[in-house]
Amino acid sequence: MPTKPGPPPISNHVPGRFPPLLFLLTNVFAYSVYLGFYGLNAWRSPGTSSWQIFALVAFHMTYAMMIICYLRMIITKPGSVPDTPFWACTEDDNGADRFLFTRDEVELMSKIVEPGFFPCTEPLRQRVRQLPFVELKQSIPNVDTGPYIRKCVKCQPPHFKPDRTHHCSRLGQCVLAMDHFCAFANTTVGFYNRKFFVLFLVYAFVSTVLFLVTFVERAKTSFSNAVYLQQGLGTDIPVVCAFLAVVVVSVGLLPFTLFHLYAVLNAVTTIEFREKHGSSHADIRRRSLLAHVKFDKGYYGNVVDVFGTQFYFWLLPVQSDFGGANGLYCCRDEFPYHLLSPSSRSWSGTVPGFDHRKSLTSSSPSSQLLAIGLP
Repeated sequence: MPTKPGPPPISNHVPGRFPPLLFLLTNVFAYSVYLGFYGLNAWRSPGTSSWQIFALVAFHMTYAMMIICYLRMIITKPGSVPDTPFWACTEDDNGADRFLFTRDEVELMSKIVEPGFFPCTEPLRQRVRQLPFVELKQSIPNVDTGPYIRKCVKCQPPHFKPDRTHHCSRLGQCVLAMDHFCAFANTTVGFYNRKFFVLFLVYAFVSTVLFLVTFVERAKTSFSNAVYLQQGLGTDIPVVCAFLAVVVVSVGLLPFTLFHLYAVLNAVTTIEFREKHGSSHADIRRRSLLAHVKFDKGYYGNVVDVFGTQFYFWLLPVQSDFGGANGLYCCRDEFPYHLLSPSSRSWSGTVPGFDHRKSLTSSSPSSQLLAIGLP
């Protein structure tokens, strides 16, 4: 059996080290200037107002949270497809022996890949939400052999790709609910570390605002000295440079942070927004909106999907309880499949106890249930 490829050569990682290094140097420079030319003096001075002390403490708290979230984002794995026989596949494998699709599900999946189809009624939307897969290949599924589930042949061994899963060339593996590759952290943002990434952006923006608010008077004095070439330029130039650098960072962070908050509230990832919602191909946009029906749970539910079920931990850089969610977006259990012997893992086109004569238009509640059982 082929083994998973090892890490790329060290030379391939060198370009990816520059953005994190730039992030580190910028932070060290700006914070050193802030602390040396304002923070320590303001803390020791008896003339410092209560507001200044409060802003100074608030800045350090948010700045510390930003650093912690940044580190948590890096050290937390984004999530990958389980390396189990349940998800492994071959070239001709359609996964029907383990996912146990009902005929009703296959017929609905066949509608999904048909141009022009969209679930406009709530009962049909509910059935779409119950499907194990909505992101399918273009080929129309066959009711006797099952649907065409996406596969990743770049990973070794190959495996089926759950909804929202994408292959990350930097990691050399598929990432669950992949959002994007973050150059400034040199890591991939996915299901398990997206919370830390969003918190990092929020705390980074808030800390830059507090930096500018508390440092503006000192920066104005240094800027005036630099303009009129007064003495002490050796201390004024670093202050001006640090202040301008933070202004640029803050202005850049604002739209970036707002976008990712919007993405969380609306249950979209960066990849889905850029490659699907923004596509010029009408059918790609249709299928993206259709898949969104499955993922969108309302504003509160969408926040829970990223930040966890315990709201009192939402703003803290701790791993969340996702309420049983695992980023696979597949309502199928691996356990029954593991009970079967390899010779028993065959697809007969039927599921015991399930009436496959039910059609797509059937209103019977039983036709809307998902079948998980043993042949």
